[in-house]
Amino acid sequence: MELFYPDTVLSELDRIDATVTLPGASSRADLLKVAFYASLQREEGRALAFGLAFISPASIEERGHVPFSALIFEAPLPFGVEQIIKLAPALDHRLASIGVWERDGELFIWGLFRHGLSQYEMAEGLEDSSVGLGFNYLVITCEQPGRLDVDVGTSRIASFAGGELESGIQVFVEQGPIVDCLVRTARQHGDTAYVESVQRIVWAIRSARHGGTLLVLPDDDMRHLQSRYPIDPASRAAVDIRDRGRASQHNGQHQAELIRKLGDANDANEKVYPHLGMQARAAALTVWSDRAALRESVRFTASLANVDGALVLSGDLRVLAFGAMIQRPEDDAFEVRIARSAAGDSQRSIAVDRLGGARHQSAAHFCHQQPGAPAFVVSQDGRVSCFYNDGSDVWAWLGIRLDRRLLLGDA
Repeated sequence: MELFYPDTVLSELDRIDATVTLPGASSRADLLKVAFYASLQREEGRALAFGLAFISPASIEERGHVPFSALIFEAPLPFGVEQIIKLAPALDHRLASIGVWERDGELFIWGLFRHGLSQYEMAEGLEDSSVGLGFNYLVITCEQPGRLDVDVGTSRIASFAGGELESGIQVFVEQGPIVDCLVRTARQHGDTAYVESVQRIVWAIRSARHGGTLLVLPDDDMRHLQSRYPIDPASRAAVDIRDRGRASQHNGQHQAELIRKLGDANDANEKVYPHLGMQARAAALTVWSDRAALRESVRFTASLANVDGALVLSGDLRVLAFGAMIQRPEDDAFEVRIARSAAGDSQRSIAVDRLGGARHQSAAHFCHQQPGAPAFVVSQDGRVSCFYNDGSDVWAWLGIRLDRRLLLGDA
């Protein structure tokens, strides 16, 4: 975590693919500064929620790509906090953003850009981002005061919260204890969509802005938990995510194979979809249906974390319980190692009773009693942390970055 200055995110932007058009160096800082200060303002007593999309209106008209469209002002407006305050109430930031572009080193507002709900859901990890929508542009989103999410297309680059930059350790994609644990569990159940499914649930809990705790029990051992709402193991609804995740992945691979056979994959976004054969059209409909069903299952499951207590999943992603209370033995004092990377690399430890709030401390106590079972804690401000006991120490990854890439692929 670093103190917020716009310059701290420039290094993240420098890593972006060269095909993405970005503002000049000074304009990047201006874009971030204005967005940050606008996020702290109120309009008629209400906090602002808005999106700023750095994209040329000409490129939208050239592509003519549904669901993208634009309302272009007759004359551009100066880019500043005042204009954002006035325009923000006109937009649902999940569906549309304020269009921003640069001319002669100066930023200006050209109009309103409707990108559709799928763009937002992909960036939030609620929809599969493996099929592109045809645009790859910089967008800065504010959903609550002092918090900014910086995305390029459907990929999250960085997040700011509470005046700090979340560097985002990628525990799901970089080699380390969390990856090792989830991969072992996935292979045990023959589920190649497993890691992505766990991420989807965490993302959905985060998007609800309510906060919550998710426990994944590879061996279904609930002896350290007391649940007010245990679930019958025979409940069919409990396996929705596992089954729908597998179906979505399998049918998505089938669709991709058909597309490869029909034309150049490089033109898939522009040319292949309008000219798909009957088989590919049917496959596309099946994939979208699968993804819609999967999103519903994920959201339903994640909503259970809103109840006071933890949401508990089995090794094969069945819902074992929700509203579960973690039993904490008396005098259970221990140190928690604070990880600096996915692999750990800790240089400091802190006492568990000095670790964050009640959710964080409870998750650490659970992991201390139950090695090999990861715990994910989502704060109301959207920050996600992960806890794990590798058999020797309890580790904490504070402020992790969630990623939508498949970890296991075709393994």
